[in-house]
Amino acid sequence: MAVHLENAKEIIEKVAQVLGEKYDIKVYFEGNRCETDGRTIWLPNFPDKMPNEFIEMLRGHLDHEVGHIIFSDFKVIRKSKTQLEAFALNAIEDIRIEREMEKIWKGCKINFQKNLEMILNEMEIAWAKHK
Repeated sequence: MAVHLENAKEIIEKVAQVLGEKYDIKVYFEGNRCETDGRTIWLPNFPDKMPNEFIEMLRGHLDHEVGHIIFSDFKVIRKSKTQLEAFALNAIEDIRIEREMEKIWKGCKINFQKNLEMILNEMEIAWAKHK
């Protein structure tokens, strides 16, 4: 079953408002990135219709980026001396902020788990193609 993109965007934007109401978070759908600068979240732009699994994936990405806005100290990450240091710090920070989000909003745990399952499934499919 596919959901019209405008409805999906509306759902995601409403979730963003609820999760970050006191943080004045803006959400944009453009390109193929999932990231935040601490005030704005960018999520991938998708076609007019998409499967429900992709909406669930977007929810997980949104929860993750909201977690960065609420819990990450962007000054620390920007002080990284190398790209490898920044990557490693962000990887550790990703785990930390997701655990913090799960403590506040129980639904985040479900969204993160669904994202992980989708990523692992995609990796399994990609691995099978290369065997």
